[in-house]
Amino acid sequence: EVVHTIVEKASAKNVNVLDAPVSGGIEQREKGTLSIMAGGDPNILSQAMPVLKTFGDQIFHTGPNGTGASIKLINNMLAGINMVATMEALVLGVKAGLKVQTIKEVIGASSGNNKVFEGLVDKITTINPEPPEGQTANQGLHTIGKDVRLANEMAQNLSVPLSLGSSALQPFLTGLAKGWADKEYWVIMELFEKLSDTKIRPSKRKT
Repeated sequence: EVVHTIVEKASAKNVNVLDAPVSGGIEQREKGTLSIMAGGDPNILSQAMPVLKTFGDQIFHTGPNGTGASIKLINNMLAGINMVATMEALVLGVKAGLKVQTIKEVIGASSGNNKVFEGLVDKITTINPEPPEGQTANQGLHTIGKDVRLANEMAQNLSVPLSLGSSALQPFLTGLAKGWADKEYWVIMELFEKLSDTKIRPSKRKT
């Protein structure tokens, strides 16, 4: 709705609009390797390509205005589901007597593997979710939580039931309620550890 409102107001002033959200973190932004999801007139996208290529190396035309924002939310909701599933898998595995490294190696070579799992296990076990003083989180809980929430709102507006999407939202909302908005999103691992009385995170991790 927001995108369509912007397009309507811009069109009244003969201004063309692309809704072009991105996927990736600070590192990808600095390297110019963000994924860009552009909704709008393909001719306008062609004109904007030189600018978009300065910060993205995978640029997708998703359809008319609004579809860029939609696929961004869908992607981040799916990532959020995988984040929660990875945390649950870790606490279940450790509770069952497995070592985190064993879980990582076996799932990494099996059908349960995905990009989120590959990166998240190391983040949980080696990187402090509290950003260094004076720095902002690369993948803040508030950002991930916002997109999972907005994806659920979009589904509600379209009368699409989301069993996993709605369930995955709850840990993010709980973390936000605890005041963890500005920490890295994997801070919510603490919730799963406490619920299962299991310790995954080492006491000392790099920042």
